[in-house]
Amino acid sequence: MAKRYYHTFYSNTGTEWTINIYDRNFAAAATEWPRMLAPGFNISWENEGDEAYFSIKPSSCEVYMLCDDNTDVAAVQSLFTGEERTIYITIERDGDLFWVGGMIGDLPEMEWTSFPLAITIQATDGIGVLSDVLFNSDEWDGGFASGKHTRIEYLIEILTKAHYNRVPVATAASNGFLKVRCSLRETQMPATLKTLPYIRNHTQAFFDEDGNADSYYNVLTHILS
Repeated sequence: MAKRYYHTFYSNTGTEWTINIYDRNFAAAATEWPRMLAPGFNISWENEGDEAYFSIKPSSCEVYMLCDDNTDVAAVQSLFTGEERTIYITIERDGDLFWVGGMIGDLPEMEWTSFPLAITIQATDGIGVLSDVLFNSDEWDGGFASGKHTRIEYLIEILTKAHYNRVPVATAASNGFLKVRCSLRETQMPATLKTLPYIRNHTQAFFDEDGNADSYYNVLTHILS
């Protein structure tokens, strides 16, 4: 998997934004895409706001690519010819990962008027697919070893399961894939102790009395509640 296209621009406040397009079947050097239609991209969040009872806010993203000629159009259309979970979009803000998701949809319809043409690419963060996969199933590289794991370990593993082959650009160790801020803790815990990296849950907590596993989506909701 390698970066296929990228484009960097600046907001009117000086923030640097970079749109990257990754292709898991691509292995050559990345090409800078010359132009994007303003505002470049748009991210939509479900359950918008600060409601405490929504522990998950799925998101989707649209990227607006400008094509100056038929060669550009063919390049964009080629992104839609592969299998699902082949093309991934990442958005960086001042060099830090801001959003990541897999491209969705069929070949987009275009109104052939005159160049430049704008083509919209749609992507989703992949959270929704977690509803269809049972906890610790054999799908997506298996699951967790039986026993206790920290909530941060569950969180990282579940989020990366939403994307093919862990999406190597989005790793917790290299570029801020996950940031945690939580001031809630048990009264006996030190004030400096972060809850998610230290509170542990046993894998059996995500099975019912008959041994039926819950979905990864519900497990994620439980961990974040």
